[in-house]
Amino acid sequence: AEKALETCRGLLEPTKDPQMVIPMPTPGDPAVVIGSRSVLSKSRSWLKCELALQKPEQQRASEDVEDIMKFTRRLEFFKHMAEGQRYLLCQKMTLQRINSGVVLHRSSDAPDPSLWRIVVLGRIAVQVTEPYGNPTYPVWHFDSGQTFSKTYLNLFISDVGIRAHIETVTQCQCLEVRIPPQMRDEFKAWTRPLWYEELTRYFGVSINEAGEALGMCTSAIKKICRRHGIARWPHRKIASVEKTIVTLQARIQELEFDTVHNDEEQLSSLRTELMDAVRQRMQCGCNRAPLPLSAVDDDDDDDDE
Repeated sequence: AEKALETCRGLLEPTKDPQMVIPMPTPGDPAVVIGSRSVLSKSRSWLKCELALQKPEQQRASEDVEDIMKFTRRLEFFKHMAEGQRYLLCQKMTLQRINSGVVLHRSSDAPDPSLWRIVVLGRIAVQVTEPYGNPTYPVWHFDSGQTFSKTYLNLFISDVGIRAHIETVTQCQCLEVRIPPQMRDEFKAWTRPLWYEELTRYFGVSINEAGEALGMCTSAIKKICRRHGIARWPHRKIASVEKTIVTLQARIQELEFDTVHNDEEQLSSLRTELMDAVRQRMQCGCNRAPLPLSAVDDDDDDDDE
């Protein structure tokens, strides 16, 4: 077990240039999956579900679909769905076994709102690549029982040239769920507790305004945020960081077009400051991880806590 843990820590070791890193799992963390099995994949219901998923969709009997449904009752993704809706999705669900280092989604890919994956075993990371010097580092992770889609990359890409992709960190087993067109309108209502990417669109306003727009109470919003590692509603912090980003972008553009007084050293320094601010902006919308600089104040009003 100790050897497996050391192997896992080696795979998840932060890069030398990182400004944000994936928090390291502890020995009791179900994310430590090398040489052991996650909580979900240990269950008896999963063993039956796995056997059913190995059959082609056309060959699955109603008993096979029932075995898949029994396992999905443990998953947050299906929590608010009626039995009939869940039955339709389980009928067409597939099981993917994916090696480590496989890129599943890129920010440059065409959007696919129908495709969602649920991690049963393993760890998957969101990685970002910066424009200046192109360092790549992880900013988010998905472990056993967690759900993701390409929409999560919208949290990290920006107008300063940030690129992002979702990549497997370890060998993984994922359930692949495709939402048929006739069910997509209702899908957001079923999965509202999971729709974190939608929630982040309101980080620029107060939590009370966000609650009114989403039709949710502030307690429910705080619960979703804390589940994703956000201790405080970040709209004041984001406003401060975005003001800094706009100022730095204007100054950089000014220097780039000034061929007479172009100062490469100053330009490099401003670009470094800009990326520090961009990282702070990304950090406001993702799970907490260490940063070397703190460009904004942590104080917030009571309605943002």
